[in-house]
Amino acid sequence: TVAPTGSPATPVPDTASPTVSASPTLKLEQPTRSVLPTPVSSPSTVAPTSIPPGAIYYDGFEQGTFPDDPEWTTQGDAVWALTTERATSGVYSIKSPDLMNPDDVTPKTSNVTLVTNGSWGAGTLVFSILGGVNMPYDDLVYYVNDEMRGQATEMTDFETRQIQLAPGPQTI
Repeated sequence: TVAPTGSPATPVPDTASPTVSASPTLKLEQPTRSVLPTPVSSPSTVAPTSIPPGAIYYDGFEQGTFPDDPEWTTQGDAVWALTTERATSGVYSIKSPDLMNPDDVTPKTSNVTLVTNGSWGAGTLVFSILGGVNMPYDDLVYYVNDEMRGQATEMTDFETRQIQLAPGPQTI
């Protein structure tokens, strides 16, 4: 789960919402399949959508179907959305909602979750992230199976991150 949270006591101007972009990709350490388990269809945009070598799952969000993809969910006080505002490549990325309300300082959360296919072997999840959040008010934290695996704050550009995953279903 990628979870930005925030509860500013005072407004923080020009704070961008966290964005996850282009190609959450799962690469197997030892491929067990030679085909993708998720069908690859024609892109709905002219943006690059090539599947990285060795990937068994690739989602650059270029189909424009988030959050309706079966492996993705979003929930919380507000939900993540598909955007063309910024992307590390291609046209689309997903963006957290603006959780700041100067009239309500109650802590707010919003999650986006990717659940991997249970038949996949161990591998590496590779993703690009832009954590446009300001501590101590905002926090972008990512988890695998409820265990914190990383955090992103005060970023000005996308960074590529990697997470090692065990075989079987994983909730990220």
